[in-house]
Amino acid sequence: MFFRTTNFGFSQLNLHLCNPMQNLQNRLDEIAQKALHKNLNSLDFDFLALELFRLHAQHNGVYREWINFLKIDVNKVHSLQDIPFFPVRFFKTFKVGINACIQNSTLCFTSSSTTGAKPSKHFVPNPGIYQSSFLQTFEMFYDSPKQWTILALLLGPIVTGN
Repeated sequence: MFFRTTNFGFSQLNLHLCNPMQNLQNRLDEIAQKALHKNLNSLDFDFLALELFRLHAQHNGVYREWINFLKIDVNKVHSLQDIPFFPVRFFKTFKVGINACIQNSTLCFTSSSTTGAKPSKHFVPNPGIYQSSFLQTFEMFYDSPKQWTILALLLGPIVTGN
């Protein structure tokens, strides 16, 4: 459980039980916003990545089971190189993500499944942060998307079934 303290001085310290899932979602959003900062240095990135790893290790049931299967001690992961990769195929067979965030996702991307296999699913709990991320990344490499004409071939629901 998470507790928040109010700052009224030590003698009047009040503890309020907060909604743990909302705190978790807020922390994930905060990490994402910090990661999008243009002046993010590599040490800050590493710190945020390790924090995100620990949140997933604790709150993402599928990832936690994978880490347990690999017999990895989360407390001994101190660098990006120590973070275990997650098999992409799990996105086809499991609902992957932090449980509370998946349940509240308003957006879900699916793979094209052009091979006829079951499509992978990527749940997006905060589309605004997702949009900021891809726009900033695009601008970092190509400049403003307003200066481009982007043509894309997307497989429709008749082909993919979704």
